[in-house]
Amino acid sequence: MSFLRIVTFLLCGSFFCGGCYNPDDVKSFLANPPRPVATAEYRVYPPDQLLISSDNMEEFKAELGKRGMIIDVKPDGKVNLPLLGEVYVAGKTLKEIEKEILKSASKYYSEATCDVDVLQYNSQKYYVFGQVNNPGPKPWSGRDSVIDALSISLPTELAWTERIVIVRGETPQMGGYERKHSKQYIHTGVNPERRGHPRRRMVVNMLAMIRSGDLSGNILLHPGDIVYVQPTPMAKIGLFFRRIGFPMQEASTAVRSWREISDPSYSRGVWSNSSDGGR
Repeated sequence: MSFLRIVTFLLCGSFFCGGCYNPDDVKSFLANPPRPVATAEYRVYPPDQLLISSDNMEEFKAELGKRGMIIDVKPDGKVNLPLLGEVYVAGKTLKEIEKEILKSASKYYSEATCDVDVLQYNSQKYYVFGQVNNPGPKPWSGRDSVIDALSISLPTELAWTERIVIVRGETPQMGGYERKHSKQYIHTGVNPERRGHPRRRMVVNMLAMIRSGDLSGNILLHPGDIVYVQPTPMAKIGLFFRRIGFPMQEASTAVRSWREISDPSYSRGVWSNSSDGGR
């Protein structure tokens, strides 16, 4: 009976701690007014790969089946272009990069044209964790929604598809920042929110999206967003007990391996001992 009480308590705790739907949470994730495209233009960072083409600049003309010049953004945020030299592109939109190239080209060309496009989105990512077949970082293109992320990551049979958690951290999201840690951080590793730098969290129902077509929570993801596919309450309990039993399993494996090394007959199921008549 005590074991059943513990299981019931864990089930209830998992359900209530798993996240409830809050209709107002989606507001902090939406653009104002909501738009079906990214809220901001894509900005280039290392190690994005760019495609630069031109109609009248020989260095970037498309020839021999090539669409133009393919070049990687270096770690220092620059690209090294023939004739023009180094051009700083990190943090700039494609239009801003085109202006920088044309500015440098004005020394050599009276009239020049230039088109810049992103060939590979390598710099900005969102992240998927939890009960999925393909976890980890995913390239962010500016048009990635929650459904896109889940269809790429493929939730497992242990996934709680009715309670998918979306987290958008406070800025800056990469590089870290110095701050005075609180007592809360010492015990939990989590600092309270900074004023003017809110953290956002919402829970979406993937199953409802698929079955009923309710895509109101199918938000567009931002760079650094985290999609956490948590396990179902029953799966949480199973994973909890598996974690408890793992050290014991490891110890049993170690003992069995030691016996096999010390006495090869043990691995064949034959344990001979003349003192006790054999076993």
